Amino acid sequence: MTTGNRFNRRNPDQAEDFNLDEYINEQAESSGEKFQVEKEGVPLKRKIFAWSVIAVVVFMFFMDPIMRAVGLAESFFASEETSVAELVEPLNTSFDNIPITGTLLEYTGSLKNFTTTDNIGVAGAEALFNAGVSIQYIQALDELDLFDDLSAAGILSLYRSDIPLSYFEGMASANLFDEMSEAGILALYNQEVPISFIQQIGATDLFDEMSGAGALSIYNKNIPVEYIQALSNADLFDEMSATGILGLFNNDVPANYIEELGATDLFDEMSGAGLLALYNQDFPISYAQAMGNSGVFDDMSSPKALQLYKADIPEGFYKLLQEQGLEDLSANDVIRLYKGSVRD
Repeated sequence: MTTGNRFNRRNPDQAEDFNLDEYINEQAESSGEKFQVEKEGVPLKRKIFAWSVIAVVVFMFFMDPIMRAVGLAESFFASEETSVAELVEPLNTSFDNIPITGTLLEYTGSLKNFTTTDNIGVAGAEALFNAGVSIQYIQALDELDLFDDLSAAGILSLYRSDIPLSYFEGMASANLFDEMSEAGILALYNQEVPISFIQQIGATDLFDEMSGAGALSIYNKNIPVEYIQALSNADLFDEMSATGILGLFNNDVPANYIEELGATDLFDEMSGAGLLALYNQDFPISYAQAMGNSGVFDDMSSPKALQLYKADIPEGFYKLLQEQGLEDLSANDVIRLYKGSVRD
């Protein structure tokens, strides 16, 4: 039977028992089962995929604030570093990393280009050369216009002290020192005298020449800048020294006494010692005003003013001298005229 042979070739002897309907049903059920498994397997994969997507979304949702915080932190610190780099300018205080190029001969010749070092000889130049003091460092000191003359030993002292270049620049800008020495600036720096204090003193325009030791003594005595300014406002002193102002301050000479004395326009030039002498002798401001208002004196000094005061010349006599049109009288002339007037 051809049909049986077609569907059951492995066992032809049982071909007669073969039931086509049952075979088709079995095949259909087998195919249905397979189809059902495959049909049920598709949603499972989709569920796995869906849950994976959801997990990723949740992860990103929770990680996003953290990543934002990290990003903000990085941005913050980056901006902090940028702002610090922009605001904090290097002081350019160290010349240690500048190599010395050339020979000792060239180095020695270069020192002759600067006014502060043109007197340094070969031995001094060799000492600087061997110590690694760069020409750039020496040039920086020279351009400050703070030192008139520096020795090799002085430059080495400054170089090894690690004084910032900004400290030198602050001292130079104060216009206080005519001839600063390396010992003077070392003393100021080691005693931690602020640049602001030095610049305030310089701004008073009271001192023509100040040494480092003088500025240090004023700082150590805690003389207020206001007191120094009062002396400057009095316009009494042509050349005030640190010693002079220390004498006035230590003897408790009031600032207002100095200013009132200056307002009399009697003295062209006054020293600290001369003013202290007037104060200690109880020289009245009213007496100075009478002398100054008379216009009789062209150039009065504190010793001459005291001479007239002690000679008991009354204040009113100076007005009489003015009424007579007398000018440019000396202290001795006034005393003669007074004695002659009294005798008459």
